[in-house]
Amino acid sequence: MNLVSAALYLALVLVPSGDATGPVRVTLVPPTPPAAPAPTEEAGESSGPRIGERLPLVARVEAPAGYRLGRVEMAAATEEFVLRVETPPSPDEVRAAGGPVEIPLEIIPFQVGEISFPGVRVSWMAPDGTTGEARSGSWPVTVQATVENTAEATPADIRGPVDLRVPFPVRAALLAAAAVVLAAGLAWLLWWRRRVPEARQVAAPPDRFGGLSADEWALRALERLVAAGVLFREGTGAFHVRLAEIVRLYLDGRYGVETAERTTTEILAAVEQVARPLPGARGRLGDVLSRCDLVKFARWHPPDEQAVALAGTARRFVEETRPAPEADTARQAESA
Repeated sequence: MNLVSAALYLALVLVPSGDATGPVRVTLVPPTPPAAPAPTEEAGESSGPRIGERLPLVARVEAPAGYRLGRVEMAAATEEFVLRVETPPSPDEVRAAGGPVEIPLEIIPFQVGEISFPGVRVSWMAPDGTTGEARSGSWPVTVQATVENTAEATPADIRGPVDLRVPFPVRAALLAAAAVVLAAGLAWLLWWRRRVPEARQVAAPPDRFGGLSADEWALRALERLVAAGVLFREGTGAFHVRLAEIVRLYLDGRYGVETAERTTTEILAAVEQVARPLPGARGRLGDVLSRCDLVKFARWHPPDEQAVALAGTARRFVEETRPAPEADTARQAESA
């Protein structure tokens, strides 16, 4: 670094110090005078700093007694250098007597080639409150690249490209395993889609509905729910719980769809798979079950008129999905 320090020192000494007419003067100098450059065996060796290398400097500020120093910044904005102030002057420290003040700095170049550091500026305040700033001079510097000789910097142990292709036996085994996993997944999907039994167009066991078919029992149960005054005697919550239970039992007896441990979404999907009701009936079923869920889980309290109307919606769903008279006659003959 002797050659670098010598070049930096000569450049700073020969460059003017900037604003020399104001009461405060700023001069950039190296921290200590550089020693004489040592002779080198190799002629033409580069003496400039390298890119990203920290260069120590000192900003020597000369100000009259009583002046207070402020911030130290680059004299102009630039992307070619970064300035670091190691020990900035205290803004509250008032100079007791005139004389130079040395502020340690570091500049870091980030551009290769011949560039110019713009210098620094130091703000000041006089005892009478007058403010201003003093600037140092700029100086040119030739910045060298980090690597000078690419051939010398190339590692000797760099090898050629490595073949990362997977051998054929390994690829074949991976493809076979993927095929097995895919087949197992498809088999499970088919089993899951068929886990709901086929539609059973028979009535529920007589012990559940008292010898009535599922639709006859559901229609009578809905009529008793409204006529018995459950809504007025036991409240909205009890009314909707019983309404949902009637509809769920009807679906179980009519289509063989298990509803005890299923959500509304799962029940609708199961009914769609085994029965495929008309779009209007499907919408009414979803409306009844979802509104009952709102009352049961979300504590929703609809007006009494809406509750009675919802029971009518359930009745209409049962009427639309009940078996045809021919199917009832065939079942009675088959049971006899």
